[in-house]
Parts: sequence; C-alpha cells; structure tokens
Amino acid sequence: RAAGAPGELRGTYEVRAGRQLPEELERIRGLWRPVMLAAAERLVKREVREIRKAMKKYGGSGQGGQGGRSGQSGEQGQKGQKGQKGIEIRAFSMEFLKWVEEFYKEFPAEVRREMRAAIQGMMAETFDTMRVAVGSEEAWGASEDVLRDYLENMGDRWAGSSVGQIREFIEGEEADRLLDERMGEWLVKRAEKVARRESAQAQGYAAWQSMKSLGVLRMRWKAMGSETCPLCLELDGKEIGIDDPFGRAGDVINPNRTGQDREQDEKVSLKLAYDVHHPPLHDGCDCILVPA
Repeated sequence: RAAGAPGELRGTYEVRAGRQLPEELERIRGLWRPVMLAAAERLVKREVREIRKAMKKYGGSGQGGQGGRSGQSGEQGQKGQKGQKGIEIRAFSMEFLKWVEEFYKEFPAEVRREMRAAIQGMMAETFDTMRVAVGSEEAWGASEDVLRDYLENMGDRWAGSSVGQIREFIEGEEADRLLDERMGEWLVKRAEKVARRESAQAQGYAAWQSMKSLGVLRMRWKAMGSETCPLCLELDGKEIGIDDPFGRAGDVINPNRTGQDREQDEKVSLKLAYDVHHPPLHDGCDCILVPA
C-alpha cells in the first residue's frame, strides 16, 4: 500500500537504505545501547562509591574496613556478637538506614540527568523511523512529555531496585560483607543489565507513543532473533488496538494446563504484574512494536 495520510502504512515498511521497519528499530536500539551503558557505568560507580563510604561511617566495613565511628559499637556503629565458629555477626545501624533513605530520595534525579541524552536520542530516532514508515511529515509534539514521563519512572525504578537489594543485607550474619559483595557485583554486572533493559524499555515506550502521535490505530508485537523464548513467541504477531494492552495484570502468558502441579509444569509461563502495552515482556526481551 502506498504512503498516504499520516497513520497510513507503507506496505513494505521500508524506511532507510532498504531496511524494513523491524530491522531499522533493532539497529537503532543497538546503536544507543553502548551510550546507555556508558551512562549507567558512571551512575553505578557513583552509587557504589557513596554506599561504601556510608557503610564505613555508619555501620558496615565497606571493602574490609572496621566500620563504625571511632571504633564505637552498638547503636553508634556495628552491632557485633559471635555467631557459629566465632564468626562475627554484623548488622547496620539506624543511621545507615536513614542515610539510605535520604540518598535514594535524591539519586533518581542523578539517574535522570545522566541518562537523559541517551534516552532522548534513541526516542527521537525511533519516532523519526516510525514517521517515515507511515509516510508522515508530522513533528513529534509530545516528545518532551514522553521523555519526562519515562525518565521519572526510570529514576524511581532504579532507586527502588537499589533500596530493595540493600534491605536484603541490612540485618543478619555478616551483613556488611554480604552487602559489600553485592556492591562488587553491581560494578561488574549492573550497568550492562540496565543498558539492555532500558534500551528495550525506552524504545518500546517510544514506539508506542510515536504510533499514537502519528494516528496509527493498531499495533503488532514482533519477536526478534533466532532464539526467541516461549513467552515472546506467545505474543509474536498479536495485533491489538493502540490503547489496548497485550496482556493485563494477572494474565498468564504461555500458561500450563489448568490445575497442573507446579512440579509438573512443562512450559515457561509468566504471570503479569501490570498491564503490558509494549516490549520488553521480561529482562532480556528483544521484541519490538510495529504498526499493524
């Protein structure tokens, strides 16, 4: 079908240099992921540095330090007692917990500032690609609102994840050592995970909002790659209205037989925690959204 009014599709979805729309969206995501990775690495380093400083000050050793303030113990520093085989049990003070709360009230703003350029760049390219695909000359008037909403949610997601992980280690045996180990894991793995997740999340959201802005009425879920998981294959090719979700909170994607014992499950299934309007469906998902 030839290009016509905004919202009407070109039959081949060809957008640039002979590439079709799915291929072009995948290229854009791959182009911006390293930029997101660099920004995420800066954030993780800053986050870990400040947490380790607070561990030393308020009640954890942080890279093997002695913790506490001026060698104090009890409520002013680490709570220490002997556990099995003489291993010292260390828990964090209330001062450390208060510090965590205050730090993560401010850290979302850091995330938004650091990630803004990468998210904005990928969203702009995604909209422009969608615009060409549907034959429109329209500018993306809602771009700043979409960017702001996404960054607000991203900052809150990052902080919520961090606080949740820290709370796993604030009490119990060797709390400071275990938390310090998690900080080490963040330095090695977290930025890569963030870049992969957010490149898929930001593009999926931008694609959805772009189609709405361009007057597209229906959209289709498209699985990418040769090793697509059973969950994404369940949604592959599904077409819905632009304002409808691909799945609602409580739905089960790729369900097993009704009444089947968990130990007998033969399929990988996923119960949705929220309405899903766009990819990713799960961590590591590479699916994309295209006009139907």
